[in-house]
Amino acid sequence: MSHDAKKVNIISAVAQGNFELVKKLVKKCIKDVNMVGAHGWTSLHIAAFRGYIEIVQFLLDNGASTSKKTDNDLQPLLYAVMLNTNGGRSLGVVEKESIIKMFIESGVDINGHPENSPTILHYIAWEIINREDSFVECKWNDDVSYIVTYILDHGGDMSIEDRDGLTPIDYLRPTHPELSMKWERMYHLYELREWSPSNHSKYSTEYRDAMRTLVILAKKTI
Repeated sequence: MSHDAKKVNIISAVAQGNFELVKKLVKKCIKDVNMVGAHGWTSLHIAAFRGYIEIVQFLLDNGASTSKKTDNDLQPLLYAVMLNTNGGRSLGVVEKESIIKMFIESGVDINGHPENSPTILHYIAWEIINREDSFVECKWNDDVSYIVTYILDHGGDMSIEDRDGLTPIDYLRPTHPELSMKWERMYHLYELREWSPSNHSKYSTEYRDAMRTLVILAKKTI
């Protein structure tokens, strides 16, 4: 089997969600776990994007690089928050949250943004602005606040600027000023270390309510 054929096989196996084949290919040649396919995508990029929880964990356990970038300069972690449908099934908060946790537990810097590229919080804000119809379909309107709080709990920084000098809150401010203020308030609570189990429930409810407002807005524009 040629080197290129092996590369295509493992990437294709991940794209198909064929966990058993992925395990066989990695066992046969473990270095293939970091082979690069079209547009710079690795198997880990694909698994994270499609929400294949078992495959993501397996790849991480077998040395898959979390720092490799696609041709668009995106690392695998960022694909964990991009909305996607897999075989007609909407991916929701369970898959995304589980995968984000796996990356964090593997030692990934949650604020990693080489050369001022967007962070994971930038991408969540971007999804809210640009994929409101998908938020309705995937029911992220009820759950995205939980993911944001989880990221903040693990050191997420809303003050980081992208290459255009914009923070995640800046992304939201022009079109969703109320939500941007809520994100800012949430972040300041973390900065001041005032977050606790007693007020967590209160503010989580606020963010869920804010996301329901976004759903209403989205339905008006669909």
